[in-house]
Amino acid sequence: MMTVPPVNALPPVSPVSPAESSAPAAAASPASAPTSAPDHALVERFNAIMHRLETSPQQHVHSHEPSAIGQFVSQQDHEFQAVMDDVRNFSVSDPNNLQQMAQEIIHMQSELTALSFKMNIGTALAQSGKGSIQTLMKNQ
Repeated sequence: MMTVPPVNALPPVSPVSPAESSAPAAAASPASAPTSAPDHALVERFNAIMHRLETSPQQHVHSHEPSAIGQFVSQQDHEFQAVMDDVRNFSVSDPNNLQQMAQEIIHMQSELTALSFKMNIGTALAQSGKGSIQTLMKNQ
């Protein structure tokens, strides 16, 4: 069994007033050094711009038309439904004609591939927009 040597008590600490505690830190910190007053012309210009913004009427753009993203999603939804209808209605007039069957299958596969590509593009656009908004919010 291991024995632990005794630990001596720490010496008492004298109380420090707030003025004493901040004085050494303030002297060492360049950020707290006194700065010169800003240029009066710049202050007036800033105040004028802020006053104009406060008194100008708010301009909100309200559109009753779908947004570009809404139109894109709607178009993709219609295309998806059309391709799925083609898949459900797939039939070959002559099952013994292998050439016709191969053509129909290749056509259906090309439609599904194009649809998959468009869906991946839409997902990538949505993700990039989401990432941009998240970055913007983090930087605020």
